[in-house]
Amino acid sequence: MFEAFEQDGSMDRIVHHPMGDMPASQVLGFRMGEVVLHGWDLAQAIEVDDTLNPAAVQAVWEATMPSKDMLASLGIFGDGPSGTVADDAPLQIRLLDLTGRRPQVVRR
Repeated sequence: MFEAFEQDGSMDRIVHHPMGDMPASQVLGFRMGEVVLHGWDLAQAIEVDDTLNPAAVQAVWEATMPSKDMLASLGIFGDGPSGTVADDAPLQIRLLDLTGRRPQVVRR
């Protein structure tokens, strides 16, 4: 499996995905988003520090933003973005909101 990622141009290859055909780099971003965001979900559930790695948050933000307009319609991100988070809010808060999460308390 790893050999496929090591080939030149592997991230530019088109992948057949339920959301439509897209570059492998975008699918990889989705998968990374699942790990990062479900890590936050788990931290919330067990009431531990839910601060995410800033580099991971940035990467998931960049991978998710191109799909922001369709997130609410997918039905897998709750209601999608609330529209109530300021543009200058911390990126983790903006990412959580973008993906339908509404943290009550952000633990640090």
